[in-house]
Amino acid sequence: AATPLPTRDRAVTGYVIRRLLWHERLMIATDRRAYGRYFAAQRYEPPEDALLIGARIVPGVGQPAFVYYSLGSSGFRYSYPLKWFPASTVKLAASVGALMTLHKLGLSGAARVHFTEPGGTYTGPVEALYREALLHSNNDCYNRLMMIAGFDAINGTLLDTRWGLPYMTLQSRYGRIHPGSSLRRSPDIVYIEGKRRGTIASRYGNARFPQCASVANCVAFFELQEVLRRVVLHHELPTRERFPIATRDVDKINAILLKARNRLKPGPRHALGHQALIYNSVGRIPGRDLLENAYIVDSVDKRRYLLALLVRFEDRYDPKFLTEKKLARFGEHALRFLIAGKGGLPLQHDAGRVVVQLTRRGVLGLRVQAAVPGATSLEAWVGREAIAVRAVGEARFELDMPAPRPGRTTMVTLRARRAGGALHAYRSFGVAKVLTSGSAPREM
Repeated sequence: AATPLPTRDRAVTGYVIRRLLWHERLMIATDRRAYGRYFAAQRYEPPEDALLIGARIVPGVGQPAFVYYSLGSSGFRYSYPLKWFPASTVKLAASVGALMTLHKLGLSGAARVHFTEPGGTYTGPVEALYREALLHSNNDCYNRLMMIAGFDAINGTLLDTRWGLPYMTLQSRYGRIHPGSSLRRSPDIVYIEGKRRGTIASRYGNARFPQCASVANCVAFFELQEVLRRVVLHHELPTRERFPIATRDVDKINAILLKARNRLKPGPRHALGHQALIYNSVGRIPGRDLLENAYIVDSVDKRRYLLALLVRFEDRYDPKFLTEKKLARFGEHALRFLIAGKGGLPLQHDAGRVVVQLTRRGVLGLRVQAAVPGATSLEAWVGREAIAVRAVGEARFELDMPAPRPGRTTMVTLRARRAGGALHAYRSFGVAKVLTSGSAPREM
């Protein structure tokens, strides 16, 4: 009789198999060299001090998968102190944070709220606030969304590592300064939606953020794209990876993003050769930074891309809109690369059943044995490098890898197919050497 497949992971003595958080996987999986090589081959010089992170969206196991690229490490650059300004691109995160707070009360953006804050009194539906914030970049509406979310909540339990946002800190009020105005203070907020009615009691945020010491919005560039990814692809992601907000609000926000101002034009049209649907979140600090955070859908073949870019202003006033033209050209070249690209490490949330066991292979190596019920073939990557896999029995596979250095974690990604080639299961995990010093392993 065939030996039963193992049902639990097992690591050889001295090593551990650890779960990697989404942002850890993304930072390891992202190719940071390919954009530079492509631009050099095209004899295109990217704008000085520009930021860029993009992804091709490809089929995955029960969900989309993403092949990520960054121009060097720019896609992971932290904004503080004064390196770049996220500007209005954070208004999408503020909208999500407010809706998450409402969702905990059984409410949606249709809820009508009434409250008074230093900028005035608001009475109306929450969806009107996020519409104005996202479509017309209204600063007062952004501030009020932040107050609904709550300072400690949005920076603590709402938009955090659980959602791939380990560095995001939102604490800056936008627009006019009023006496006593601070996003730390949320007033009493009266709400009503259907038969639900009540008051969210006033709150004051006490959290402090050493990594974001001033009253600023601090963000790693990739996090802007991560918020957008989870909104525009909400219906396609696993349920556990969807922001806990009402479906009606997801659909309304996506419709707004599709109508929002698009500074990438005509870049995508030139790159694709025809029109595209562009779901857009934009930001601008005149004289400083111009940002575009977009989800792009080819209107002909339906291929999809994520693209986030930042360029510096040509001058403070830029009367000839040279900065927007520079951004559009940058976006065109960045998108051409994604369109032409093939292969790469596909990143997605785990799906299906994959059991792994580690054994030693010589002095400096490890062997990964994988059991995937129903699979007939397996692909593997160690870090971003594709690795040969051997079938060693029905639904059993093995591959060899170098042992991680002390203090490091090596990411292993496995993607299985069933008979006929259909995608069947996916798992990404970390392998780390057990340390005796008490310090935690860190990623590659």
